[in-house]
Amino acid sequence: ELTETIEQLSADVERSASKISSILEHANVLIGVFEYEENNESVFCSRSIFEMMGWEEPGEPYCYMGSEEFRQRMEAGIRNTKRDGENYLFHVEARPTADEAERGASDRANAAGKGRWVRLILDTQEAGTVLGVLSDVTGDVEEKAKLERERNYDLLTSLYNRRAFREQLVVAMADGTIQTAAVAMWDLDNLKYINDTYGHDEGDRYIVLFANCLKRLEEEGAIVSRYSGDEFVTLIYGDGGKEEIRRRVQSFMQFLQSTSLEMKGGYQIPVRVSGGMAWYPDDAVDFDTLLNYADFAMYMVKHSVKGIIMEFDSNDYSNNSYMLAGREELNRMLETREVDFAFQPITRRDGSVFGYELLMRPNFTNLKGIKEVLNLARAQAKLTQMETVTWYAGLKAVEKQDQAGALGHTERLFINSIASACMSKEEEADLWNRYSRYLSRVVTELTEGEPVNQEYMSRKIAVTKKWNGLIAIDDFGAGYNSETVLLDMAPDIIKVDMSLVQRIHEDPNRQLILNNILDFAGQNHITVLAEGVETKEELEFLIQCGVELFQGYYIGRPQMEIRPIDPYIVRKMQDFAQKSDFSQK
Repeated sequence: ELTETIEQLSADVERSASKISSILEHANVLIGVFEYEENNESVFCSRSIFEMMGWEEPGEPYCYMGSEEFRQRMEAGIRNTKRDGENYLFHVEARPTADEAERGASDRANAAGKGRWVRLILDTQEAGTVLGVLSDVTGDVEEKAKLERERNYDLLTSLYNRRAFREQLVVAMADGTIQTAAVAMWDLDNLKYINDTYGHDEGDRYIVLFANCLKRLEEEGAIVSRYSGDEFVTLIYGDGGKEEIRRRVQSFMQFLQSTSLEMKGGYQIPVRVSGGMAWYPDDAVDFDTLLNYADFAMYMVKHSVKGIIMEFDSNDYSNNSYMLAGREELNRMLETREVDFAFQPITRRDGSVFGYELLMRPNFTNLKGIKEVLNLARAQAKLTQMETVTWYAGLKAVEKQDQAGALGHTERLFINSIASACMSKEEEADLWNRYSRYLSRVVTELTEGEPVNQEYMSRKIAVTKKWNGLIAIDDFGAGYNSETVLLDMAPDIIKVDMSLVQRIHEDPNRQLILNNILDFAGQNHITVLAEGVETKEELEFLIQCGVELFQGYYIGRPQMEIRPIDPYIVRKMQDFAQKSDFSQK
């Protein structure tokens, strides 16, 4: 009975072991077990350990191995051991097959690089017995590594992404090992051309090529990141201070000059990049400020000379930081074509209203006035969009005043037109379809303070005449080639700049210039308009000289709604005009 019972127990144990083995096999889980006893010179090993560690498998389901041999085998096969909570994690290199071994070292290296990750759980029991359980966690480790890589690295270039770069830079600055460093922003100049001409796949190749170039800086001491689509950022550091970093950056820029993207057919597109640099700790000590300064320096290069890297200049930043801060506001305005306009009256000698100048009034947080808006649009090569917005939004504001009953039927509408920009013919036709009832009253003011594009100027004059509108030279006497433009344009109105009008009643030289303008205008049937009239004395003198039209704060300030001229000003103008007429008689 005892024998039968023992046999039955053995059969039950075997069945249980078989069930567990079958379950593990079908669950595709590789688990190995070993047991070491302190007073025993051999170690019990399950057969699965041999498979897991890449050892030559025994013929039996389990075996006993000498403890010293077991230790040597484990040490020979384990790489990159690290703690995993209370357990251990290590990498086991794959054993090359016979074919791989015959093909040589490269195939053996490839086989070794595959391998598996194993977690080891140790349980120390009584009497010095140690039970070890090994499990294959390769899938978990690789999935974790994949997620970590996607979290920290740009998938296209394998560089740090924006978040990871910030973390790396903050850590590098916080540990005190970096004494001097430069944060450099880089922007690819040719990417849009490549994308538009050859497609985005070629554009991606261009991005990867530049990313690989940046790794040269990384080798000498730099943290490199792809910050956005065509923008990269690097932290460059070294023991040699600023001069060493400048030398490395210049060497890198020289290297780029000999680097090109080879296209199909053998055509070469050179790698061209604009950059800006800010110094740690001289310019700033925190990441956000350094990045903003480097971005500003890059922006100034991008919209001027291109193809170089420039260091941050605090004076330049004080004067032009609005260009960086106002980009989004400007772009939003250009996209929506929504902007307010004020109306400043222009009067005749008798105080009657001749017209209104439409003055753009953007409601921006970072841009203080229209001059900054134009400077930013010029830097971003968006003057053409500004020209379009001026006409559409300006005439929309006129329509609003007309519907409110504030606009009369004859007043002229002075609209500032940028001399170096022009709407498309399609936009001109669309403007006529929308606002034809106002276009015959338009006075197109060509800003004389902007370099003139002869082709655009001719088109604007032709279109304005087609609308039965008038042409005026704005800011005459304060810009480019006044006399030449006057001859080429043959305007209907000359607007004398306020720099000539101010204190003209006290300055013989200003009076001489004004008389010359009046003589020329009289002989060529051109009306003279004085801008910037701010005092009673200026107005009286100008009327006495024979000026026909007037505009300035003394007569009326720009208002968001059209309002009548102050009756007191009207009476003054009439009195001055009567006195002038009487003296001439």
